[in-house]
Amino acid sequence: IIAVMKGAQIGFSSGVIEGGVGWIISQSPGNTLLLVGHEDLVKKTSTKVDKLIDACGIRDLIRSNTLRKRNNKSGDTDTRKDFAGGHLALGSANHKTIRQESYKYGFVDDFESMRTDSKESGDTTELVEQRFAAFATQMKLMYISTPELKESSNIEPVYLKGDQRKYHIPCPCCGEFIRLEWEVDAELEDIDKAGMYWELDESGKLVTESVGYMCYKCGDVFDDSNKMELLRYGEWWPTAEPT
Repeated sequence: IIAVMKGAQIGFSSGVIEGGVGWIISQSPGNTLLLVGHEDLVKKTSTKVDKLIDACGIRDLIRSNTLRKRNNKSGDTDTRKDFAGGHLALGSANHKTIRQESYKYGFVDDFESMRTDSKESGDTTELVEQRFAAFATQMKLMYISTPELKESSNIEPVYLKGDQRKYHIPCPCCGEFIRLEWEVDAELEDIDKAGMYWELDESGKLVTESVGYMCYKCGDVFDDSNKMELLRYGEWWPTAEPT
């Protein structure tokens, strides 16, 4: 089970969810659940999946697993894509969509928009994970969302159950690996806080060229001029023991 608490509009859906669906269909078939935050997004998401299937040349793998009356095949719709060895079920993040089926793979996108629980079905997270019980040793389930209000968040409690790994980059000043956060406690005697750094002039206006990131290990400030290189050599580091 993987919880991704991320920023908005960083390309995660295209890079991970859609790419993951294509990989499952072509390389490791299995029943797959893809939930989105709202009913209005189901058709849009289905269109994206169709474009992915066509672009990757795997349309021939999409075929109905059942032949209904009058030879009507139902394996390629906005809410279902059948393929040999499994199917992809698309739906909104509601309790009715989650019932009945067993799944090996799952993507719960925009988890923050899902109802936390309902009187009829109980806790949403438990309800989702019950659908993967049949594949307990093989399943992969991913909760994905940009966090909103802390008090009513769905994604943060799930994220806090994991090892809370964060991306660390090598500081161009001292070479030590550091995480990028807006504000972080400094590991220096003469500096309390590090992170995003800027200076103001005598009139209180921003000094544009002063903007940078203060390393909490060495106290030096660097800018994003070599951002691609820093990201390329970064690493994911766990910051907690998963429960």
